[in-house]
Amino acid sequence: MTASRSSIRGRQKGNDSSPPILAVPESCREGQLRINQPRRDDVRARSGQRWAMDPEACRRSGVVGGVGRGGASTAVWTLLRERYPDQPINLDDNLSLDLNVDSFGWMEIAVALDERMGIHLTETDVAGIQTVRDLLCLAIKRCDETGTAPRKRNIATDFARWLAPTGIFATAFGRALYALNRLVMHGLFRLRATGAAQLPAAGAFVIAANHVSDLDAMAIAAALPWSRFRRFYWAGDVVRMFSNPLSRLFCRAVHVFPVDENYPGAVLESARRVLEAGNVQVWFPEAWRSPDGRLQRFLPGIGQLLLRSGVPAVPAYIGGAFEALPRNRRIPQLRQVTVAFGAPAPVETLRAAGDGRTDQERITDGLRQRIIALGAASDIIPAAAMPDPSAAEDRPPDHRLRARRRKI
Repeated sequence: MTASRSSIRGRQKGNDSSPPILAVPESCREGQLRINQPRRDDVRARSGQRWAMDPEACRRSGVVGGVGRGGASTAVWTLLRERYPDQPINLDDNLSLDLNVDSFGWMEIAVALDERMGIHLTETDVAGIQTVRDLLCLAIKRCDETGTAPRKRNIATDFARWLAPTGIFATAFGRALYALNRLVMHGLFRLRATGAAQLPAAGAFVIAANHVSDLDAMAIAAALPWSRFRRFYWAGDVVRMFSNPLSRLFCRAVHVFPVDENYPGAVLESARRVLEAGNVQVWFPEAWRSPDGRLQRFLPGIGQLLLRSGVPAVPAYIGGAFEALPRNRRIPQLRQVTVAFGAPAPVETLRAAGDGRTDQERITDGLRQRIIALGAASDIIPAAAMPDPSAAEDRPPDHRLRARRRKI
């Protein structure tokens, strides 16, 4: 079988969803990659180095002028065609400029590759990928590294395990835990909840709250009846909450899915699937417990999640939990804890009210302003305790934060 260079170009320019026919073997497990400097005349490549396929390796792997019909390259090509069905895709298309793949889009692609093919893309990998060809070449390299040996799925990307409806035993166990938690929070911490009647009676939405203590999730859970709680899903650190079979059973029973910092896209994909199924996602936008009780900077992930899902956000403010159990204490003090729920806020309302350069930043800031307003109205914590943490000292650098997360 032969194919001229002009015929390959013709197939690339069309809208045909199938990869071009090539005069090369179909094998895609022998590709070898090397780093090349970007072309000087290519404006799209000015951001730095990019993945490039060695010509001889291209001929062996099936990526010469087009896409091979078998293995990793075809699987990646199919994935891109599924996600961008209305756009013609060429090998030299820039993923960011031509296909408008943003950071959230990269997370979705990375999760899909890991779920379908066992290919894990690191942040360094993503930073080095510019064109469709680069992505195909890297996928081939990963397939060559893993070979045919079965790959154990990372716990954070095992969506079917953690998001599937619970069985009879797990549901009963979850209800028992719910009852015990409600007894503890109302009996010992004199939990008082306001605004719960404002929560939507049906449909998907996100509850976004400040995060000051390990009591936060317990307070939100105890503030609502079982009929609502059974639809709630939570995100928990894979190190702290999934380290042994008993803790994993607990998480399964109360709908907690794992968060692994090595798979940042998995948490957003898990939350997206929760909302797509019509359930409720509880989200702490600060991502870590405040060291001093003040509201910290919100990470933009909540803005991305709300923008992509389109569901409303219910702001919540938790008071008294920091005084009862700050992050540096192991034994709590019996202080009253309050939870105040605000009115559901549509995405467009948050975007219009917030400040920022992007839609995600504006949505995130608009939500943060609503939580600040709830805190200012609280009779437990005055508004003065929540200054805008724009200074760098209010949040440690990323490497320090990752180290602390594994210690707490």
